[in-house]
Parts: sequence; structure tokens; C-alpha cells
Amino acid sequence: GATHAGSYTIVPSGLTSGNYAIGYVDGTLTVNPAALTVTAHDAAKTYDGRAYAGGNGVGYSGFVNGETAAALGGSLAYGGTAQGAAHAGSYTIVPSGLTSGNYAIGYVDGKLAIHPAALTVTANDAAKTYDGLAYAGGNGVGYAGFVNGETAAALGGSLAYGGTAQGATHAGAYVIRPSGLAPGNYAFSYVDGTLVIDKMTSKHVGALLGDTLSTAASAGTAGNTASPSSPDAEKATAKRKENSKNGSPEKPSC
Repeated sequence: GATHAGSYTIVPSGLTSGNYAIGYVDGTLTVNPAALTVTAHDAAKTYDGRAYAGGNGVGYSGFVNGETAAALGGSLAYGGTAQGAAHAGSYTIVPSGLTSGNYAIGYVDGKLAIHPAALTVTANDAAKTYDGLAYAGGNGVGYAGFVNGETAAALGGSLAYGGTAQGATHAGAYVIRPSGLAPGNYAFSYVDGTLVIDKMTSKHVGALLGDTLSTAASAGTAGNTASPSSPDAEKATAKRKENSKNGSPEKPSC
């Protein structure tokens, strides 16, 4: 009736003989543990900024006679690099903790894959009036897809701008193309922006001329105020005052 793994005595008996004095020697029954493989299931998640804990269950191979995990002792536990993993990458899930007298348990690790979260980076549009100067850079970007309250401070690399907008001077529409951020916990999708350089109109020209004339007039007034009277002018003024006092009209100069 022995069923569990172990060593048991086999005792022979029951034979009879008139010619033989029968002696019996016991034998031994050895029930060896059955091999049981416990395999951690793989797991996957998208980066969410939170630490992973535990596992994704296990699979069994080797149960006999319809038995299940209920025949095992201990408590299933998980270890490995997956515990506490938060950043995008691949990690190991290591199962352990089960016990059994009837099964020789072997463990097979599983894997945790944390995939980067999708992040869209959109270049802001920009506009200017033609001024003869080459455009450079961009007008900033907008983000869609950050998780767990993160911001652009969580990103690596350096934001850069390309496209036909770089160096554009003439009136027209041009592409502002963002790039340069380093992949890690986010998988980037870039969306171009548009630079529009408007033509300079008569209104713009008038405004510019008005500013120029106003500046020049201010400079002229300041110059006149600052200029001292010449000696000849001072003499002429004094003579006019004297003639006016004596009642004599000023003779016109030839």
C-alpha cells in the first residue's frame, strides 16, 4: 500500500515444505520522487513608472495520477531582477518556495518585458513677417503620452530642429521637424510643425519708415538743442535788440 516516495520493507512469507526449513529475507521497496518542472510564465507590461512585483503564475509538468498543485507544500514565491523593475527592458522572474516529498521540483525562470510607452512630440507652429533674416531653431514642442505625472525632465537627449525651416528667409511655408530625444522608457513619434513667413506689406513698410523717420527726427532735435550759438549769430541778435530799442529799423544786409 505504499504510495509516497520513500523506502519500504518487502517481507516474504507463506511458503511451506516438508523437506525444507524455509527462511525469509526481507527486500526493500524504494519509491523515488517523480520529476516535476515548475515554469514561471512570462509577463509583459507597458512602462507606467511603477515598480513590478510578484509574477504571472507558473505552469507544471510532471504530475502523476491526476494530481495538481494542491499536492504540493510550501508557498510559491517570485524573485529575480523583475522584482522592483520599473524602467523599460527585459527582466528575470525566478519561481521558488514549493516543497514536496513525492516530487523532485525543478524551476524554470520566466521573463518580464517592460515595453516603452508611446510618446508623441509635436513641433509648435511658428510665424514671422519677412525681414531678410534666416530662421533658425523652432518654437518649442508639445508632448502627449507622459505617464505617472512625468514631464520632459524624464527624457534624455537634446531636442533639435530640422526641416526646410532651418535657414529659410523668403516668404512661404516651411517644415519644422523635431528630433534628438533619446529613447528609453518612451517610444517617440515626431509630428512636424509649420513655419509661415508672411510677405512684407505696405503697412509693414510704412511702420518701419515711420519708426526710422521718428528716430532721425529725435536725433536732429537733440542735435539742435545741443548746438551752441555762433559768435556772429550772437552779434546779430544784439544789434537787432539795440536798433529796436533806439527805434531804428535794421538795415538789410547786402
